Amino acid sequence: MAYRIEPATTERFDDVVTLLDPHGRVEACWCLHRRQAPGPPVGGPADWPTTWVVRCFVVRVGYRRRGVARALLRGAVEHARARGGHVVEGFPVEPEPGGRVPVGAAFVGTVPLFEAEGFENVGLTLATSGRLPRTHLRRDLRSRGAGR
Repeated sequence: MAYRIEPATTERFDDVVTLLDPHGRVEACWCLHRRQAPGPPVGGPADWPTTWVVRCFVVRVGYRRRGVARALLRGAVEHARARGGHVVEGFPVEPEPGGRVPVGAAFVGTVPLFEAEGFENVGLTLATSGRLPRTHLRRDLRSRGAGR
């Protein structure tokens, strides 16, 4: 199945609200970023403007296990590349034996998903999602083979 990936713009913000809060109960995470004050950031990594991070995937029930997260990850990589991103990072979980990830941990993606899209394993983090350890994966958009 083909999916159309759209940026979450101001004009489409009602769609974002519907996806993140379909029942109007603020049940989903809202870890979105915005600059608090005008001007450049006053702290953060030196490569901040060129390093993009995939925080999580929100896939509506009924559409899971259909390739939506893969399409979103590909769309995020292309979005970052088109806007001058040099690196895309993610912090997914490793599936439990049998390949399953509890739904409470799945929103950050899985290591196999990121690796299939050309991300390289940087190492295990101290963070967890649903009690599963999170791994730091990174894809350099400037390297050979980055055009996947």
